[in-house]
Amino acid sequence: MLCINGVSKTFDNVQALNNVSLTIEAGKTWGILGVNGAGKSTLLKIIAGILRPDKGSIVLDDKQLYNNSKIKKEIFFLSDDAYYFPNATVETMAEFYSSVYKEFDIVRYRKLYEALEFDNIRKMRTFSKGMKRQVFILLALCSNTNYLLCDEIFDGLDPVVRNTIQELLFHEVKNRKLTLIVASHNLKELENFCDCLGIIHQGGILLSKEIQHMQHQTHKFQCVYNEGKALQLASGLDLVSIERQGFLVTLLARGIKEEIEEIIRRSGADRYQELPLTVEEIFINESEVIGYDISAIIS
Repeated sequence: MLCINGVSKTFDNVQALNNVSLTIEAGKTWGILGVNGAGKSTLLKIIAGILRPDKGSIVLDDKQLYNNSKIKKEIFFLSDDAYYFPNATVETMAEFYSSVYKEFDIVRYRKLYEALEFDNIRKMRTFSKGMKRQVFILLALCSNTNYLLCDEIFDGLDPVVRNTIQELLFHEVKNRKLTLIVASHNLKELENFCDCLGIIHQGGILLSKEIQHMQHQTHKFQCVYNEGKALQLASGLDLVSIERQGFLVTLLARGIKEEIEEIIRRSGADRYQELPLTVEEIFINESEVIGYDISAIIS
């Protein structure tokens, strides 16, 4: 388990992180969502032990992380612009990482990049952005660390490369207890990929939720009423939002789906149906409950 406890960080009087606290369960895929400059990269670098927080601490499996070289080897940090040696080939980088991470699986790595049809003697600097990302994902996965931190790894990639990377990550999380943390400014890149999502804004965590729990607890219905009947809904439901356009009423409500349906039926709806509820809708409405409009952040 990874515990982020009251972490703050300032650069030249600019507050990058402000009292961030978050608990990340082992074996989960976490998405950290926020606009550019929100503090995502700073948070990942502090978790990785690259930066030291001004206040607060990072505790990994009950051990303080900063200045703990042994526990740091359980973490692989993949930055938005990963570094490689000027004349490095794919093989050169594999040999380097195998010297850093004792569990690095060089045999598996070679099989994977051969399957992707990479040239192992070609210079990394001649690779496209997407190819470099795939190489470093392979390096990260074959390092066999328990924690993988990824910063904007999908940004600017074409759909084919993005799908390839997601499939590799899905396979790894499924087949071993890897804890994956992915930072992105794009909700659509994360909503079908992560178990949990947290929103970071102006250096602080606005909201953090388990996606499956949110989807089970909030339901969206569209109902057709004759004039006046819809007024009965307000007294029986834990409404998140309700909109009416003529005879059509669209509502979001918390609770057990069957109980919500029964209340709608008793209210006299002529017809009704449940609609798919997107993660974006859930987060927007959850943020309104805490008095914050995040629609500009996640759109």
